[in-house]
Formats: sequence, C-alpha cells, structure tokens
Amino acid sequence: MKWVKLAVLGCFLVVGIYGCDASQGAEEGMEDQEAVAQEAEESDDGNSNSFSLGSFETIKENKDLGTYELGPLSIEMKGVYLQEGTLNEGLPRERYGKEVELVVLMMRTNAEHTDLEFANEHFSIKVGNEKVDEPSVLLSSAIYPLALEMEDRPAQMTFVLEETEVKSVEEVQLTIAPPISEAGEPLGEEITKTITFD
Repeated sequence: MKWVKLAVLGCFLVVGIYGCDASQGAEEGMEDQEAVAQEAEESDDGNSNSFSLGSFETIKENKDLGTYELGPLSIEMKGVYLQEGTLNEGLPRERYGKEVELVVLMMRTNAEHTDLEFANEHFSIKVGNEKVDEPSVLLSSAIYPLALEMEDRPAQMTFVLEETEVKSVEEVQLTIAPPISEAGEPLGEEITKTITFD
C-alpha cells in the first residue's frame, strides 16, 4: 500500500511539473507573438530594419498616398521609402551583395472576401530604366488569402534595386495587378501610380 501511495504521489509530481512547463511555454509563445505583432506595427512607419535582416537608413520618403481599390480589395498606401543599407551576415549576399538599395512600400490591406488570388507577385515597380518585376521574398511580408482575412493588416513590399542608387531617384512608378477570382478572371483593373520624391 505504501508503494501505491508513493507511485500516485510521483504521478502527481510529474503532471504538476509538466503542467508548469506547458504553461510557461504557452506564456513565452504569447510573448513571441506579441513581439512579432509589435514589430509589424512599428514597421508601418518605414523606419524598421526590414524585420531585423540588416541595418537600413531611409534616404527619401513619401507618406500617406491614399487608398487604392482593386475590386474586392483595398490597399491603403502608408508610405514609400527609399532606403540604403547593409544585409546581416548569413543572408544571400551572393544575390544582392552586402550593400543594398531598396524601395519599400508600407501598406495596409483589406479584402471583402478571400476566395481570390492575390500575392506579392502582383506588385512591380519601375525606377528610371530599371524594372523590378516583384518584391524580394526575403525582405517582404507575405500576402496570401489567410493574411487578407486579417482586417487592416500591415504589410511591407521591398524591392531591391540592382542598377540604381536611391539618392538619385526622383520618382517610382508602382504597378499593382488586380486580384484574380476562383474562375481565373481579374477582379478590377490594373493600377499604375507615379510616386514622386523631393
């Protein structure tokens, strides 16, 4: 009987310790999520370090450019930032180089419904004679149907310039292709905007 009592007591101790660890892990997970949310919120002003992937400085900016409507999707353009900086060690410098010239679009997206196709590839820019067909996957937020369900979600599209220094940029031509329906039809018209810098 004594052994049975000891065994039961041992089980309670194991469950108690595991429960504390699980609770602590859940609390740490919530803290991590809050930190990511805070970082995304802070990045809304274009002064973040592109999700801590390097050290970047804003050279020129144009803020609050209005809201663009593409069928059931609206994009509130919070600002366009011309940045230069250095990528952290371990990132694909063989593709971009250590020093980078960036065009960063900060926006918030809202969708009436999410049964549509709309992703990072719908964004492109032209700077002088240089055209960048889509934003960097590494330095941008991901846009996908689940993300569009998050009302007023901040998003960042970052384009890497290979031929142009941002100090010399006076305007950026932004093109946004419309979302595509489940039937493969465009929902709205393509939008092209010219964003100027002083």
